Amino acid sequence: AFEKALEESEAEGREVPQRGNLIIPLGRASETREQAEAAIFLASDRSSYVTGVTLDVNGGMHMR
Repeated sequence: AFEKALEESEAEGREVPQRGNLIIPLGRASETREQAEAAIFLASDRSSYVTGVTLDVNGGMHMR
């Protein structure tokens, strides 16, 4: 699947995706800021009533 996507990207003149990004539904790796904002939320008073939850900040990678 990766090789086919690579060939199609090159043939269409699109930027060639990194192999890992092909499995992320959003099609890109996260930015450091996006990861940090999740951590800041959990460390803030805004999450004071949050307990026992897993916050997946992964672009939907585990949805597939």
